[in-house]
Amino acid sequence: MKKFFMIFILTAIFSVSGCWNNAYPKPEAFNDTDGTESVSDNDADESEDLESLPDNDSVNDTDNDIVSDEDIFIDLCENNPCIGIEHSTEECFASNGSYRCGCEGDYFWYDSACILDPCDMNKCGEIEDSTGECIPKGHDYICKCEEDFFWYESQYTSTCILSSCRGNPCNGKENSSGECIPLTSDSHECKCIENYYWNENACIPSPCKSDSCSKIENATGECIVINPNQYSCSCKNGYFWNGEECASMPECSKKSGNPCKDSSTGLIWSSMQLTSLYNASCKNEGGFYDWHVPSIGELRSLIVGCPGTMPGGSCGVDTQCTNSDCYTEGCQSCDYSSDGRYSKLGDTELLLSFSMDEETYLWIAAFSSGGIGRTQCPAFLNIEVNYNCEPESKFRCARCEEGYLWENDKCVKSPCTQKSCDIPHSDPGWCVPESGTTFRCKCKKDYVWNGSECILNPCFYKPCKEIPHADPDRCYYNNETTFQCQCDKNYIWNGSACAPSKCLEEPCKDIPHAYNICTPLGEDKYSCACIESFEWGAESYAWDGEKCVSPCDSKPCEIPNSDGKCDVQTAEIYICGCKYPYYWDSDSRKCVNLCDDNPCSKDEHSTGQCYSKYGPDYTCECIGNYYWGASSKKCLPN
Repeated sequence: MKKFFMIFILTAIFSVSGCWNNAYPKPEAFNDTDGTESVSDNDADESEDLESLPDNDSVNDTDNDIVSDEDIFIDLCENNPCIGIEHSTEECFASNGSYRCGCEGDYFWYDSACILDPCDMNKCGEIEDSTGECIPKGHDYICKCEEDFFWYESQYTSTCILSSCRGNPCNGKENSSGECIPLTSDSHECKCIENYYWNENACIPSPCKSDSCSKIENATGECIVINPNQYSCSCKNGYFWNGEECASMPECSKKSGNPCKDSSTGLIWSSMQLTSLYNASCKNEGGFYDWHVPSIGELRSLIVGCPGTMPGGSCGVDTQCTNSDCYTEGCQSCDYSSDGRYSKLGDTELLLSFSMDEETYLWIAAFSSGGIGRTQCPAFLNIEVNYNCEPESKFRCARCEEGYLWENDKCVKSPCTQKSCDIPHSDPGWCVPESGTTFRCKCKKDYVWNGSECILNPCFYKPCKEIPHADPDRCYYNNETTFQCQCDKNYIWNGSACAPSKCLEEPCKDIPHAYNICTPLGEDKYSCACIESFEWGAESYAWDGEKCVSPCDSKPCEIPNSDGKCDVQTAEIYICGCKYPYYWDSDSRKCVNLCDDNPCSKDEHSTGQCYSKYGPDYTCECIGNYYWGASSKKCLPN
């Protein structure tokens, strides 16, 4: 019910200062804080007793909730828990300790199932002051509330709260239609009659008249209220509202005003905004209503003069790749500059994107140095934690022209037209672009989308009823002509039948360090769930055979400056604990201290004194009227 990825950026407050993550094995692009950073204790809890686990239970049991990789220490999608999920395409997407399954046709992933009606998973009966009735709302739902209560949704909660419209304060309100719309428990707005709009506590004359925008050249005719004395007109593609007319969009440059268009990408950029003002900042700027906070790929398109982080550079972080593997030395800063040389718009600030990595940290571009990094201050992740973030972070809104979408570092024309889905067995008014060349239509009941048309679902005639060891009522659509049946435990679908798997022989029972939990991977392949600090290593790993293995078995952390602790990451990767101020470098597999080589001795404005900071960072003591630049790694003049 909490729409984190659509709502959070509207209200969360972030700060770049003091918020850079130092968890990477290589130096981060920036670290602008000199403050002491706290280190969370990542020591694993004691493993559960074998008796406390379900005996011989399948890891991908479809009745389970989303599984955490900390529970069984395997890749969440490696054994494909989506097989057997009703109406799933069997595609599995792992992210941030959980997974989601691709769903067929009009079905979508919600909690732990592919559903057609969001009310199938509703909890309205558990909501206080709810009637228990569920009302679908797109891929979500709302609950009907008791009299004098209304459904309230925020970043953190969805519930029934006392309505400020009780007693109807709009009844008899001058120039009001009498309809009351609750906003919170103590605020509301009244619906106004034509040519009036609600302004905090009264219906006042609207600045929008019937002909306000109808006679403006290059306007669409839509009028948008800004304040009692000001309105904006919505303009056609290539034009923006400058307060008086729909003017031609200027080309983005260091001297251009905003909004402006970057012709190399097709993106239109807004003026600079503060996160704390987001709710009102980009709204209607230039007469546009479809502004959004840019992805890191879109934001990166503004970088110039820093080859590693420019589009196509060695830095792998972009819209399609935001995990830590994308972060390379090419993402680090170029030389510090205050003249805006690294931005097409002359920016020197740190700007936010909405893109997150697998740890749900936001990616950021630093135009003072041309680098790409990330911030660990999104307070919406845990409302019980005070991240002490000030409202200092800035951003620009972006948009492609109407009818275009962002793909491969530029705005491309959407494949959806008014007639794209005007085909048999489809909802003609529902078209979703999937790329610049492909789209998806919403098919009617018992029909599924095959990429070009709505076809009869191959499961319509219930073919699984005739297949031994198959659930007769659990059939899944694969493609235009094929289907898949949900097989009984320890049987696996081979394309046409439910075949016996190796798990019938209970092979995990006799494997050291393994629970008796077997997951079939094919007729002749399987995996076992291993105890804590061990992972399943098949023939593709460095170990011979199929068994539970641990990279810590060989005691690799008995090395200089290590505290001897070994933490298993995967069947091949481990992390050693290091004595302060040393930190673990995963490339060299050593405990490293950057001050050992005394980089400060090479700076002519440094005293030569080097101070180690936790992680891959250090500070140099500077002489006289110089201070240490954390991003540039230089002593800079005051």
